[in-house]
Parts: sequence; structure tokens; C-alpha cells
Amino acid sequence: MSQPRRYPVEKTTYAACRRVNDRRFLLRPDAKLTALFTWLLGVCAPIFGVEVHAVTVMSSHYHMVFSVADQRASDFFEMFNANLAKAVNVLRRLPRGIVWEPGKLSLVELKTVDAVVFEIAYAITNPVAAGLYPLGEPRLCVTGCRGYFAARWSVACRKGSRARSC
Repeated sequence: MSQPRRYPVEKTTYAACRRVNDRRFLLRPDAKLTALFTWLLGVCAPIFGVEVHAVTVMSSHYHMVFSVADQRASDFFEMFNANLAKAVNVLRRLPRGIVWEPGKLSLVELKTVDAVVFEIAYAITNPVAAGLYPLGEPRLCVTGCRGYFAARWSVACRKGSRARSC
């Protein structure tokens, strides 16, 4: 008897948001946190076959749009969030404690191209919408493509126009 056919598993794209407990500013931007977040993402993503499309880290939460095969998103976030929480406790000199809102990982499957584009745009422009950056001011974004991460400057443009890279 012949072996059953194996069909390639399509990657599923998700939008994720993870909030800090009590909305504390534990993820506030500085050089050490940026390096830590980027490094941890670069280590964890290839282990689970995650392709990161966009990431925005704000003081009290982060947004991520990514694709993963084999439904391994929860395994990825288990490892990523646990290690990030431990590192944030050390970086911020906190006693052991809760970093993330209990049970509050928002993970939404994006089924259409329009949904993916909307969520990437939302993630990138979220700090501008929160009033943290004026329109048109450059800011540092971390982007990923096929397992490689690069920092680039992006400019959030006015409503109705597209975001552009410098």
C-alpha cells in the first residue's frame, strides 16, 4: 500500500496584542529593552517557524502581526512571553511578579489580505494614534522578513496616505 500524501500546511497569519499587568510602563522604550525584545524575537521565531511582519512595542503593551505554520502560535507565545517577562523583571529591577495581564493574550486569525494590511497599518500607526508621536515624525520600527529582523525608520503619514520608509 502506498504512503498517504502529505499536503503542505499553509501558514496562518495572526494579529497579537499582549498587555502589561495593571498597565504599568514596563516596556517603556530604551536601548536595552529594544535590544532585548529584538534579540528574543530573533531567537524564538525561527524555533517555531514564525515569520514576523510587523511589531510595535509601546510602554504598556505590544502589537505583532505574524505568520506561522502547524498551529504553533501558542507554543511560540508561551516561550516568548515567559522569557520576555523574566528579562523585563531583571531589566526593571523588579521582584519576581506578574508582568502580563492574566489570560489577556489577544490572538486574532487574519483570513483576508485586507485584514492583514489593516492590522499591519494599525500596528505601525498605533503610537501616532495614541498621541505619542506627531504625524510625520520618524520613529524606530522593528520589522521581520523570513526570519531576519531589521530596524528601520518609518514615517507615519497623514490619514489617507501610505506609511513610507526612509
